[in-house]
Amino acid sequence: MLGARDSKFMSNTESVLRVAVAGASGPSGKSTLVANLAVALGSAGKRVVILDADPVAPLQHRLFGLDMPEENLEAFLQGKVDEL
Repeated sequence: MLGARDSKFMSNTESVLRVAVAGASGPSGKSTLVANLAVALGSAGKRVVILDADPVAPLQHRLFGLDMPEENLEAFLQGKVDEL
């Protein structure tokens, strides 16, 4: 659940909702929460983008049955690719 202290990570300007989910390391359900929220918003007709910025164990691609893309955030940040 997003609490009062998490509200600073949320903004709703120009019809764009941004939500950052962060927490303790380890399996605490963050990836599942994000995937379920994305599915719910998508089912409601909203356009959704998930940025999985977990450098150790990115999981979103697997939750949606996709292969890990070669051009991922890590490669972009390391300068190995020019764009995503």
